[in-house]
Amino acid sequence: MVGGYYRAVDQFLGTTETNASTYPRLLVDPYLGLRLVALSGSLDFDVTLGPVVLEDLNLSDSGVLVKPLLGTRVGVEVV
Repeated sequence: MVGGYYRAVDQFLGTTETNASTYPRLLVDPYLGLRLVALSGSLDFDVTLGPVVLEDLNLSDSGVLVKPLLGTRVGVEVV
């Protein structure tokens, strides 16, 4: 997986009488990336159907998936 995020919002939501910033604090991080998934599998078996005998049958396949990631993480710090 490869990706990154950017802190778009980092803001204190409270203030004191002297206009000093206090908690709670709002954090918003949009992110973008890619997830790479490699899959493979195989199946070996023998089949006997009456007079028909099939031995050492082998089935296998593999594939690669590329999934995009797009989202936003939102958090609130209270202390």
